[in-house]
Amino acid sequence: MAKLAIIGGGIIGLACAYYWRKQNHEVVLIDKGNPGEGPSRCNMGWVSPTLSGPLPGPGMIRTSMKWLFKKDSPLYIKPRAVPFLAPWLIQFMRYCNEQKYQLACDAGFDISKDMFQLFDELVDDGVEFEMHRKGLLVLGSDESDLQHKFDDLKQVERIGLPRPEFVTGAELLKMEPHLNANLAGALFLPKERHVRPESMVDGLIDWLQVNGVEMKTNDAVTDIVHNHARVERVRCNSGWVEADMFLFAAGAWSSPLMKKLNYSLPIIAGKGYSITYQSPNVEFNHPIYFAKDKTAITPFDGALRIGGTMELSGINDELMLDRVNGIKSSVAKLLSKEIVGSGEMILSGMRPMTPDSLPVLGGLPNFNNVFVAAGHGGNGLLMSLSTGRILSDLMSGRDPGLDVTPFSPLRFK
Repeated sequence: MAKLAIIGGGIIGLACAYYWRKQNHEVVLIDKGNPGEGPSRCNMGWVSPTLSGPLPGPGMIRTSMKWLFKKDSPLYIKPRAVPFLAPWLIQFMRYCNEQKYQLACDAGFDISKDMFQLFDELVDDGVEFEMHRKGLLVLGSDESDLQHKFDDLKQVERIGLPRPEFVTGAELLKMEPHLNANLAGALFLPKERHVRPESMVDGLIDWLQVNGVEMKTNDAVTDIVHNHARVERVRCNSGWVEADMFLFAAGAWSSPLMKKLNYSLPIIAGKGYSITYQSPNVEFNHPIYFAKDKTAITPFDGALRIGGTMELSGINDELMLDRVNGIKSSVAKLLSKEIVGSGEMILSGMRPMTPDSLPVLGGLPNFNNVFVAAGHGGNGLLMSLSTGRILSDLMSGRDPGLDVTPFSPLRFK
């Protein structure tokens, strides 16, 4: 029985702990705060392989230049952050072409192909969480915009999902009566699902605790001791932790930890915001995405969440009201009435972003007992279970059943 120390207790670390413990191995999970916090808890909860495409792509540089320094825009870069973001941004721009976009799409589809089955297996295994199988709507600004999105999203047929269905403006109002009557229409993705993300992380935490996983909370890793090709132990606030293998799944905080092992991992924090309304005055039947403004709506049991955007300002917990108000304004344009709830909760989370939008999965170069699972961007919840399964296979020496080369830590060397 091999002992695994997982550094990072977000949705990725929790999923990796789940799959390793299912093999009857020993697991200790270490988190600098409480497991399941940050973007793992406040995201939109979409289980949508169709919308898992990479951020860099053709035209992205031109589009983003219009947004960069506007505080209420879909993409905002804080001017004072530019100097330390510059190396990452240069790498990002190298992926903004059609060839690399398609390669990233192919890799994303490959890791997503068994997604729904894995979520069903999680339920069968007794993990309790809120999940809905209602599909998802993608709004377009006009018919041309919808056709362009259809041409891009129809690739999902390659992994056995149906191509998007066109929905007219009149049909859209029947599906979602609270939307603005002037909308051109939408694409309907019938197989997509959504979950309440905080219920999923809480369900995983409950399962792990019942099944004997040790959790060290509010316990940051401050040092790593290694001897040639092996890490022997890590120092936490509470003392030393020894293990046979070490998995770093610390999200946006992964890069500083990797530097302790002399490895440069290009992951930065991309802050996203969400606003959750309790007992809202409007109800929706489906999650809704408005691609033009990068804003989204997700209905939960007894609640409604809106969110989106990308802020590159380094790791911080500052809530910029301009960003929050920008999301509210973008959503308000889509609706026939203002959202009001009995309570309103505003949260932000640090998405771990790689230059090519693909996660880093696999063994760390020059070490035989160190693995990485980080950099999932906005697809952490979506790819969490497949990541846990893949890392479990790799750490056990098994074939993970897909080509992991696009996710290799070696690709940035």
